[in-house]
Amino acid sequence: VIFDAYGTLFDVNAAVARHAAAVGPDAARLSEICRAKQLEYSWVLSLAGFYEPFWTLTERALDHALARVPSVD
Repeated sequence: VIFDAYGTLFDVNAAVARHAAAVGPDAARLSEICRAKQLEYSWVLSLAGFYEPFWTLTERALDHALARVPSVD
């Protein structure tokens, strides 16, 4: 049995939601951009036949999201 738990069972926005007050009014936007880029990185690398640890892709996605939402410190 194969089951995709990430995003199905786990709340991928929980970390930003938990710290929304500290992140500020753009918390939801930051989380949305980060998740989209995280998935994009994993799909593109998989299609190209390359591997990067998911944690590395997550860090890169967060860096990208923070650059796109400069209001978040």
